[in-house]
Amino acid sequence: MSASPYPDQDATRREAALAEYAVMDTPAEPAFDRLVQEAAGFCQTPIAVMSLLDRRRQWFKARVGVDLTETPIEHAVCALASGDEKLLVISDLTKDPRTAGNPLVTGEPRVRFYAGAPIRLADGLRVGSLCVVDTVPRPQGLSSSQGDRMLQLAGRAEVLLDERKGRQAPASPAAPARHAPGHFDEKGLLDLHAHARAQGLSAAEAFFRLTIEALAKRKE
Repeated sequence: MSASPYPDQDATRREAALAEYAVMDTPAEPAFDRLVQEAAGFCQTPIAVMSLLDRRRQWFKARVGVDLTETPIEHAVCALASGDEKLLVISDLTKDPRTAGNPLVTGEPRVRFYAGAPIRLADGLRVGSLCVVDTVPRPQGLSSSQGDRMLQLAGRAEVLLDERKGRQAPASPAAPARHAPGHFDEKGLLDLHAHARAQGLSAAEAFFRLTIEALAKRKE
C-alpha cells in the first residue's frame, strides 16, 4: 500500500480513540443514517457519508447514494476535511492537485464535488467528517446556509458518538452520568451546536457542561 498523500500527525491518537469508542465496523444506526440523509437532501447531492478514519482506512458509519462501506486511507478525501478547522469545499476534484489522481475521481464513481465538515471527539481530536459528494463539479460550492447546516450536522454527529460511548460504559457511582440520552430533541441538538460554536467548544464539551449545570440545579 502506498503512503497516504494526506499527512496526518494524529493517526495514532485517532486510531486509539476510535478503539475506545468501539464504533468502527458497527451496524447501521438510525440516528446516524438520518444525518447523511438530511445532508444529501438540503445540499441536493446524490451522495452523503459520515466517515471515520483510522490509520489505514476510512470507514462509513452512515452513507446514502454509495455502496462502498470503506476505502483505503490514501483514497480518503475526508482525511483532508478531518484536518481542517472548518468546512472543506472542493468545487472540482479533478482540478485540485490533492485529489486529481484519486481513484474515486479518475475511476468509478468519478466524483467531482466534495464538501465536508470535520467531526471531533470531546478532546478536540478530529476523527472523520460529515460530507456530501456530487458526480458533477459545482463551481458555486455550497450556499452559506448549506455550509452552516453541514457544520451543525457534524456537531450532532459528535454528540451522538459521545452519547453512544456513554451508553456502552457503566456509569460510575461516584460521579453523575456524563450524558442523558434523549435529553435533547433534534432542535435542541441544533441549539447545542450553535451554543458550542459561540463558546469555542466542541458539541460534546458543551453537552457535558450543560448536563452538569442541569444536575447541579436539580440538587438546589
